[in-house]
Amino acid sequence: MVANFSFIVSIIKAVVRFSVSPKRTEYVQEGQTVSLKWEYTTEASDKLRGIIWTSYDPPGSTNELRLAVKLPGGSVVYLPNKPKGESLYQGRINIKDQATLEITNVTLDNFYRCAVVYQDSVGLDKSTLSEAVKVTASGRYYFTHH
Repeated sequence: MVANFSFIVSIIKAVVRFSVSPKRTEYVQEGQTVSLKWEYTTEASDKLRGIIWTSYDPPGSTNELRLAVKLPGGSVVYLPNKPKGESLYQGRINIKDQATLEITNVTLDNFYRCAVVYQDSVGLDKSTLSEAVKVTASGRYYFTHH
């Protein structure tokens, strides 16, 4: 019985945790750039399988777009999400540092997430999903009426 308990504890300990996350809402002027910075920690026994960034609107929507995948060696694959293999974010996203998603020329209010996919010490593929971050794009000009 003790052996089974220690086995379960070792499974529970193998978890990816986000140590840095963007604010829940990031405000940016339309046409500008926003950087959504995530950092994570893993257990030594976990094997990184990849990091996936997604976009969707509104929360709970089935219209989720996979934007990019960072592979274990560090290379990034930008995913097509339009019929002819193009991306709605073609040339507008960049992956930096450990898990930062940079979006240039922000034009829409949208939600973004980061997921870290890993293999735990017993060989099971798991993922840890970040909280949703809303990027709100405001107009270029502000008018105040008194």
